[in-house]
Amino acid sequence: MYKLGCKGTTFYQTDKVIIMKKLGILIFFSVLSCLPFRMLGDVHLIPAVGMTSSKVFSDFIESEVLKSEAKNNYTLGVALRFEIGNILYIQPGCYLTRKGGVLASIRDEYADSIFQSVNYNCIDAPILFGLRLFHSNVFCMRFYTGPVVSFTYKENYNLLKNSNSLSDFVEKNTHILSFQIGAGFDIGRFTADVGYEWGATRIYKIQDLKTKNKILNVTVGFKLL
Repeated sequence: MYKLGCKGTTFYQTDKVIIMKKLGILIFFSVLSCLPFRMLGDVHLIPAVGMTSSKVFSDFIESEVLKSEAKNNYTLGVALRFEIGNILYIQPGCYLTRKGGVLASIRDEYADSIFQSVNYNCIDAPILFGLRLFHSNVFCMRFYTGPVVSFTYKENYNLLKNSNSLSDFVEKNTHILSFQIGAGFDIGRFTADVGYEWGATRIYKIQDLKTKNKILNVTVGFKLL
């Protein structure tokens, strides 16, 4: 098997303040838009923590140029669940999540020009729309879907070729749109969720290589309210 070498290079975004302002505005309007539903049902504040298993994908994988391997990382944050009647709910949230993946070359001619490992930290702002089924006073089964906007603020790229800078050939995307679908259950005040997320916009671009993420999320939380 061809052994791949790599060199780590770390980039820090200089616009953290701008990202935090945009996130604050997004959360503010998300909560504001949900306030009328407070009159229709309960509201729950839910801190949550969990793990992610993510892969990086590109068109080259389909042509057997690259292989993709998963990376396990973490996610933690808080959500507000607005219940509408006995069935519907809306759940905006804010999570600090680390994502990434591994791309390995199958063909020798590409071994010196692609990433081997990608990690990036981001602030996820999902707005999920869900159904509460089979629920009682102590148990509830849920299904949900919705968009996720991610603001990246720290990236780490390990390259397969020696280079002092990525600025000449990497186009990074600091705003990533994804969609999530999943299911979960509540037992008393405890919650558990399993969601699958796929990227609608690219993470980065290097020459003709455009990448997106696919992520499995597993979280547990506790309803404070």
